[in-house]
Amino acid sequence: MIAGRWTLPLQSSGDHGVFVLSRALGQSVVIDDTFTLVVAAIGEFEANLIRVDESGLHGVEFTIRPGCMTDVAPGVGATLIPFERRKVRIGFVTSDGHTVRASAALRSSSKRTSPPGATGSN
Repeated sequence: MIAGRWTLPLQSSGDHGVFVLSRALGQSVVIDDTFTLVVAAIGEFEANLIRVDESGLHGVEFTIRPGCMTDVAPGVGATLIPFERRKVRIGFVTSDGHTVRASAALRSSSKRTSPPGATGSN
């Protein structure tokens, strides 16, 4: 695993890997740099994810639950691992060299700077 990324070696079609990510509402995960999964809703026993393709035009909604593996992309399954109220822990099972990684963090604002001439003291 390198910096939040799990890549499986290409050996045989039977290879599998497991990766776990924690995400909050509105945060996302990238699969193979082709699909983005966005956490749309978090419930006590389920979470809704929306998969968007790289064009951003096609969205598909998935519900993941504990103890069930849901196919969220070709060669990638996801399950809910109960964690805490405001976050969801998603367990991914991948095959055939697929890559799952956390997306870049979204920030609510860009760099905060003081206006020119401000000294920070009154």
